[in-house]
Amino acid sequence: MPVIQQPLQDVTAPEGKSLHLEVRFTGSPAPEVIWFRGNNRILPNNMYKITVTANFSSLDIREAFSDDSGSYTVLVRNVAGETSSVCQVVIEPFYSSPGDEVSQASADMEAQPPQFVQKLTPSKEVPEGTRVRLDCILVGHPEPEVIWLKNEKPIKESPDIQLLFEGDRCTLIIREAIPNDSGHFKCVAQNPHGVAESVCKLHVEPVSEMSDASVTEPAAPRFTQPLRDQKAKSGHRVCLQCRVLGHPLPEVQWFKDNHPLESSPDFQITAFADVHSLTIPEVFEEDTGNYAVRAVNRAGEASCAARLTVDPEEVPQDEMDRDKVQRREARPFFQREQPKASPPEMKRRFQDVYTRPGECVVFECEVTGTPKPKVTWQFNGKPLVSQDYSVSMEGNTHRLTIPEVFDEDAGRFSVHAENPSGKTSCSALLSVAPPLPLIPAPGPAVQRRQEVTMELPDTPGQRSSWSESEM
Repeated sequence: MPVIQQPLQDVTAPEGKSLHLEVRFTGSPAPEVIWFRGNNRILPNNMYKITVTANFSSLDIREAFSDDSGSYTVLVRNVAGETSSVCQVVIEPFYSSPGDEVSQASADMEAQPPQFVQKLTPSKEVPEGTRVRLDCILVGHPEPEVIWLKNEKPIKESPDIQLLFEGDRCTLIIREAIPNDSGHFKCVAQNPHGVAESVCKLHVEPVSEMSDASVTEPAAPRFTQPLRDQKAKSGHRVCLQCRVLGHPLPEVQWFKDNHPLESSPDFQITAFADVHSLTIPEVFEEDTGNYAVRAVNRAGEASCAARLTVDPEEVPQDEMDRDKVQRREARPFFQREQPKASPPEMKRRFQDVYTRPGECVVFECEVTGTPKPKVTWQFNGKPLVSQDYSVSMEGNTHRLTIPEVFDEDAGRFSVHAENPSGKTSCSALLSVAPPLPLIPAPGPAVQRRQEVTMELPDTPGQRSSWSESEM
């Protein structure tokens, strides 16, 4: 049955700050983890964040209030049995009474006007359709009130815009940027002792450069980025890409040596807005030829072409000499035996990852099989379609890259490989840790010494901690 190695700990925290509870356990098969507050089960939402890995789970409340005080229980169970851990959480109100009388703890701190210790990036440019994150860190006492503005107008949370306040970090997230999101974003912090602000100029680059006139009037297709000639070695990956504009949106057809191409595992045809791509995961000499794209709409048509040249794989001279002898003694070179079919096999797998927001994460595996398997990626059991993820392949190595991790990227990533002889898969859990809080240095009038220590979840092979002493 499951065994709890590190139980929950009682916590006392000030109102308005983030709260973090964690537990470590072992068990086989992998246990199910359930969190409770009192007798009520806690489910992940915009208030509660629950993280679960093979032997670790945490509960985070991004902004705790006195109503969050109480008994918290974590239940760990599998088919062999169950166990639990309980702790008490006390959230101290910022004010001891409705009359704005400051509590003794807050009275010990010197008044401090708002101050940005990490300002917004002055300017930021992103392509349309990507996710945008604006971050800043501020301090002040009493805790400042924060408001976000765009072009001097207040911003409210919506399905498209998320506002996060985690300790001293203030974050604005645009889930999928569009050109109308361009503008001046301002974070304003205010308390009774002053006001501070930080500004970022955001520019969202449209995926299409069509003029306003062409949107309403028919326009014949026009290639703003034509195909270009390419050379590649046998066995390498090749991507032919072009950009075409037109209104209405043109229909696009790919050709090789004047023969139409259809999307398949060998010729992967994709389109996003005005960008059209033909990807050949592994090229061979027979893929050498002339490739063309034809775009057609009711206003006209256009085409462009390029040549792909595939160089044969280089073979050492001694192997070439042995091959010549074997061909003389055996049979002509073109009478090669077909490779024996084999099911997909994971030669190298990726593992669970624990990281922090803003970091880059790469999942990498090595897949073999004959014929070459078709490889697909999934997130939480659904096909991966986000533009924030980059999928690449080099030989038998397949790679998924997340350039900048956010809280919503936490979950299970899996890769599936399949050919006529069989299929295989590999999966891992991505866990995103809460950001470290920033503790402001108190003014010279504070005559006490205080040490704050935060233990971070262990990563395999190392233990991390963070502490700061104040005078």
